[in-house]
Amino acid sequence: MRHALAVPRHAWERSDRDRPLTPRGQRQADALVGALDEHPFERILSSPAHRCSDTVLPLATDRELRVKRSKALGEGRGEDALDLVLDAIEDLVICTHGDVLHVVLAGLRELAWPLPSRPRSAKGGTWLLSPKECTYLPPAA
Repeated sequence: MRHALAVPRHAWERSDRDRPLTPRGQRQADALVGALDEHPFERILSSPAHRCSDTVLPLATDRELRVKRSKALGEGRGEDALDLVLDAIEDLVICTHGDVLHVVLAGLRELAWPLPSRPRSAKGGTWLLSPKECTYLPPAA
């Protein structure tokens, strides 16, 4: 998934890694609990950026799981993130950035995963991915 709506870069003076979710972004994060209610997963991985870990925190709390931060999901690390996805042996949730998500989806499409040529990736949007079926869940309002 792509992290939920965060405070814009130009409106944040501190470290970009610490940029928080907006109130709308927090609502998007909270809505993931219901949106993924019927989907099993064993782990939650996040970019080190707070906006990513904060996006999956309500889901982790609901499932009594911990959010593990991974540098492989940080901005500019698309190839590392693709490797992480391809090496996964269990169902998991991954929260990252738009640039990383584009690389991952393009890489999976090249491997014949059923993804559109121009997959959507709105902030707070989620892809349910498998080699046989890929479904996009738009972000909550």
